[in-house]
Amino acid sequence: MERSKDRFPVPLDNFYDLLFEVSNEDRHSILLQLEKEPMSVTQIARTLHLSLPETSRHVSRLGDVGLMWKDSDGQHHLTHFGELVLKQLREMEFSSEHSEYFTGHTTGSFPPEFVKRIGDLVDSTRVQNVMNFLHSVENLIRDAEEYVWFQCDEYTMSTLPLIEEALDRGVEFRIIEPENYAPSEGIITVSPKELSIVSRPTSQSLMKMTLESVDVFLYVSEKMAAVALPTGSGKFDYLGFTATDSRSIRWCSDLFLHYWEQARPKTYAPVIEYRRPSAKPPEPVSLGKIILEGANDPKVDLRALQDAVDNYDEVVLRGNFNLGLDGIVITKSCVLRGEGIDCGIPLTKVYNNCWQVPTTNESLITCSGGDTEVVIENIHFTEFKGRCMACYGGNRLTIRNNRITIPTGVKLGLRMTYGDMIIGIWVSNRSSGQVDNRYPGGVVIEGNHLDFALSHLQGGHVSPGNIWDDPEYRPDLFDEYYIGMGIGVINVGGEVLIQDNTVRNTNSVGVSVADCMTSANVKIRSNEIVSEIYGAHPLGWPESGVGISLHSAQGRPNRSGFEFEVSGNKIRCRKRLYGGINVSGPFNAPEGSGKFTGGVVKENSVHLENGAVGIKVGRSDHVKVAGNVLTGRAYYGLRVHGRGYAGDVTMYAEGNAFKDNDMDGLEIKDPDSYSDSQADGLIFKGSPEGSTTANIWLDTHSRDNSVEVKPEETVIDEGEGNRTERLEAP
Repeated sequence: MERSKDRFPVPLDNFYDLLFEVSNEDRHSILLQLEKEPMSVTQIARTLHLSLPETSRHVSRLGDVGLMWKDSDGQHHLTHFGELVLKQLREMEFSSEHSEYFTGHTTGSFPPEFVKRIGDLVDSTRVQNVMNFLHSVENLIRDAEEYVWFQCDEYTMSTLPLIEEALDRGVEFRIIEPENYAPSEGIITVSPKELSIVSRPTSQSLMKMTLESVDVFLYVSEKMAAVALPTGSGKFDYLGFTATDSRSIRWCSDLFLHYWEQARPKTYAPVIEYRRPSAKPPEPVSLGKIILEGANDPKVDLRALQDAVDNYDEVVLRGNFNLGLDGIVITKSCVLRGEGIDCGIPLTKVYNNCWQVPTTNESLITCSGGDTEVVIENIHFTEFKGRCMACYGGNRLTIRNNRITIPTGVKLGLRMTYGDMIIGIWVSNRSSGQVDNRYPGGVVIEGNHLDFALSHLQGGHVSPGNIWDDPEYRPDLFDEYYIGMGIGVINVGGEVLIQDNTVRNTNSVGVSVADCMTSANVKIRSNEIVSEIYGAHPLGWPESGVGISLHSAQGRPNRSGFEFEVSGNKIRCRKRLYGGINVSGPFNAPEGSGKFTGGVVKENSVHLENGAVGIKVGRSDHVKVAGNVLTGRAYYGLRVHGRGYAGDVTMYAEGNAFKDNDMDGLEIKDPDSYSDSQADGLIFKGSPEGSTTANIWLDTHSRDNSVEVKPEETVIDEGEGNRTERLEAP
């Protein structure tokens, strides 16, 4: 009668009897053979090279303890109990084979179910050399096509570039780190790109989680697995097992997923949902707020900051951030904010300190993106080269309450065809053909403090022989000096508000706005612009620098004038040949360009200790200049100038009005050898006897302007139809 193994009795009365029976090598081998297929006694004896009597005795004993049974055809089978015991023996077999390893390494923190299943690693290979084990991990990442999951106590330097490459080819990564993980000294010496893996926030292709502690060093892909257990002290010596068989890979995958389910999301700081106020319907926010602590190390800070602005809507910075040879690029709507302020100075610093000279790098912070809304505030940017911030388009931009300083601009400029140029805040649009990202939502630049000459607060930059006081001298703008601009805005279509900024020692232009669309409405209000260093004479200007400059069409020929207001600003320039405020139409008149046809310059204070012109209006119409106070010394207080016709377009300055401007404190400098040498009717009023200076000069290309002056003020009127009203003496 055939006996089913389901009905086979289990005559086991003693656990030790079972251990005794299976401890025999031959009986264990018989069980392993029967696991593969049923066999008769003769077949077992032949396969294992045993005698028939010996085999019969072993088979009988195994049957007595319920591990096997015989069917009616004489074939022996494992019972269900026998199958279970054999699986349990396999765990012991694997452990016994590697007893030396398990003596020095612990599974004490392992989930019990995985300790019971550790025999699934029976086909794995034990690796007893650290370099060989880590090399296997590298191969695992290099060969992965679908995914790599790993948890580790520390990244290895050699794997970082491989992870970057795998991400590029579409491999999905899941990573579990210790909760308080910080890169070791060895890790932070790798390149910024490689270090990006360590500091990169969670994304769709690279997900990070944390556990309070990591109990196993584990890597697994669809093709391979590598696992190392901690030593008895809880540390890793990176010795363990590697495998390519499906059973081992499944065990490692299941173990990783067990920890993944227990882990918490990886964040640099508590995530707070943040939605920016907007007139438009709010967009979904995937990641809200992140707080970054600066490491003051470019190998950490650059990647961490770049990944933060790539993934979060609000990025709050603490401490010092050294971006090394590079800068970051903001391409999505983002608030970038420093945390903390002391005595009006932001506590957070962001800087470069090791670019080549001259630099060809674009900027410390670059913003570029279609309909983005970007806010940058409360950060101290220092030691930058080239441009501190370069913003190349978006919907709305706010740059507020930042400090932008360098010890000196000499040798730090971006190499241009006309000299080395350094700019604090630059707002533009890369392509005149792009209409949609000219900041239609507006640009706000307010409350910032800029200083390009901290090391020369008094006296300026002095060259051998003190030749800087010679008005004829023009410094070499490539090797000796530089062109400095505090705030520059061009090619913007929305409202521009530049207010409450302090701009010191930028040597060329404090605030410049040019080439904006006719839809732009520019307001330059309540700024303080101070220059105590020598000017640059950029592009051959007669003025060595100017506090505020507006051009309707300076670099882009297809621009006409935009609406503007310049009011309440304080300008103080100590050095020779500075100008206060310059309003100018196009230099020439290419097709599509045009003049300013309105605008206000009012209630500004301009002090020039040895200047050129207080306020100048050129090639512009219907500009109102009123209520300004001019003090110090200059060749001219107010100047109105133009040019003749360019084709059918007149470049005359027409219909401008000057009223209630106070020049009581302004000394008009007498003509001198320099003004005489430049008396060509363009820079200085010329005559056969030499140059002529005055409170107001309306040149030969001025027409129908109105000027209000006091009795003692001098006027040169060379134009057509200009009206001068002399006020009565008080």
